[in-house]
Amino acid sequence: MIIEFVGPMEGSKIFESYRAIGYYTNGVPIQVLYHERLKENFIVTCVGKSYHIYNASKLGLTRVSDPQEEDISCLLASGNRIYIAVGNNIRGIERNKQDVLEFTKHTNDVHTLLAFGKHFISIDKESNLIVWCIESQEPYLEIGFNNDVFRITCALHPATYVNKLLIGSSQGSLQLWNIRTNKMIYEFGGWGSSVTVMKQAPAVDVAGIGLANGDIYIHNLKFDETILKFTQDWGPVIGLSFRTDGAPIMVSSSTQGHLAVWNLEEKRLTSQIRDAHSMAGETKLLLSY
Repeated sequence: MIIEFVGPMEGSKIFESYRAIGYYTNGVPIQVLYHERLKENFIVTCVGKSYHIYNASKLGLTRVSDPQEEDISCLLASGNRIYIAVGNNIRGIERNKQDVLEFTKHTNDVHTLLAFGKHFISIDKESNLIVWCIESQEPYLEIGFNNDVFRITCALHPATYVNKLLIGSSQGSLQLWNIRTNKMIYEFGGWGSSVTVMKQAPAVDVAGIGLANGDIYIHNLKFDETILKFTQDWGPVIGLSFRTDGAPIMVSSSTQGHLAVWNLEEKRLTSQIRDAHSMAGETKLLLSY
């Protein structure tokens, strides 16, 4: 047996028996949904004008959606539906059915979709925020922001915070809103850099907040106090994820495709993966007999 390492192979990888999902997606964040009857998780990814659904156990492709007239800008998997934003329109598509719900109040391109109990939230590029009633397909609440003062970049529904929504801005500040009473409860001053991502930590009242300058703050929302601070050296933080099985681990990602693994208990970087987006294609193992 001869083992040889070579560079990237020519031709399409689409017919290979083992595939990496990253070959077939764009920059729209994936969504994970759970099928109660099958007791299985599925991964929803975006490929231009269509979305693909994979089963999480084998990464087998189970469904490809019909193409839309424009590229899909964001995805949301909630309940039995997959919501997609196409330009300024939002569509809710029930799994394995042709019925499509239309949500058409926005006049600008939508960049964020967020599940919120029996409702969902959409935010467009002019920072118009709409809370939708799914059954009636009508807005439950509309809030407009001035981009010059507070341009919304991301949003988070903190765990156990009933009717509360945390939104981050390109100006660096954050606001906590009660969407039932349509009132801002509290404003966080921020750290002087655009908020790029927010993620609920396993602990109640605590969120991870990533910034455009590479800083990451583990912040207590209840007391407005920073618990930990880390700095990613590769530019803006575009993703955060926490382990939920008790291990004090957080992973951050950058626009360069690098991943950093942080130990929250020891307050240090434990490992890093560089060029994670292209690793699968850099090396091929050929077996010749």
